[in-house]
Order: sequence, then structure tokens, then C-alpha cells
Amino acid sequence: MESIVIFIDDQEDFLELLKIRLEEEPYKKIFLTDGNLLNEYLRKYPIDVVVSDINMPKSGIEIFKYLKKEYPSITRIALSSLTHPRELLKAINEGEIHKYIPKPWKVDEEGKQIIRDAILYTYFQKSHCTYGLTEADEVNKINNILKNLNINYMISKKKIENSIPLNEIYYLIPRM
Repeated sequence: MESIVIFIDDQEDFLELLKIRLEEEPYKKIFLTDGNLLNEYLRKYPIDVVVSDINMPKSGIEIFKYLKKEYPSITRIALSSLTHPRELLKAINEGEIHKYIPKPWKVDEEGKQIIRDAILYTYFQKSHCTYGLTEADEVNKINNILKNLNINYMISKKKIENSIPLNEIYYLIPRM
């Protein structure tokens, strides 16, 4: 299954820039100018990552707090031009964000890698978390973990044999 990342920012021109700069990235991208539309997409799609501006009419902090409570496996990334430590600390502490990207964001390779890493982090969280599952579900999760370990072993072996660069390993991991 293809990974899905939602970008939320009330600045349409910034979202247009993201569309262009992230066009070649190997995941589905959804761009929203209104955080109130997020629930519609959360019901329709298995979202992996949400990247949201903090300073919008619907606060990014409120979005992160909601995601933390209702969709804890979604990785949250804050995006903002705010430099006030109080707002950043709120996003980190209340919304448990995974990363913070300062604006203006040049959407360079480092920034793209932050998104890719967040997808991998979500994948890891979903495949390793067993809290609150029935015994049968937990056994299935553990079996999936063992499969993933085997996949990781095969990737490592292939990397060593063929000298695959680390940044290409991301593309070898199957999506569930």
C-alpha cells in the first residue's frame, strides 16, 4: 500500500510550492488549506504522516493534540515560521510532534528526508505496537514483525552484496 502524507497550511502559495518540489517523492500527497477538512481524509485513507503549520485559523497544535488522541500511529510534523518558544513547546509537549521544520522551508533534500523518515517511523510504529490488542491480533502483529525482520535482513544482505546506497533502501520496503 502506498504511503500517504497530508500537508496542511493556510497559505495556498506555499502548498503549490510543495506540490512542485515534492512531485517526485514516492508517496501520495494530499494538500489542505483548511485543517477542518482533515477528518474527511482520515476517514477515507490510511494516513501515515501529517505535516501542519502551527499558526493557522485552526491551530496546528489543536490538530496535533487531536491526532495524538484519536490517531496516535500517525506521525506528526510541525511546520511554522513562529520562533516563539512557548508555541513550539506546546506543539512538542501537547501534540507530541515527531519533528519541527522551520519556515520558510526550502524543500531541499534534508527536508524531503525528514518526511521519508517519518513514513518509516510510522511504518515501524504500526508494525511493532501491540498495546491493547487481543491475543490473536498480538500474535499476528508478532508474525508481521518477524516478516519485517526477515525483509530487513534481506535488504541488509542485498545492500552489502550490491552496495545499495542507504537512501535507496527506502524504496525497497514493501508497503502494507
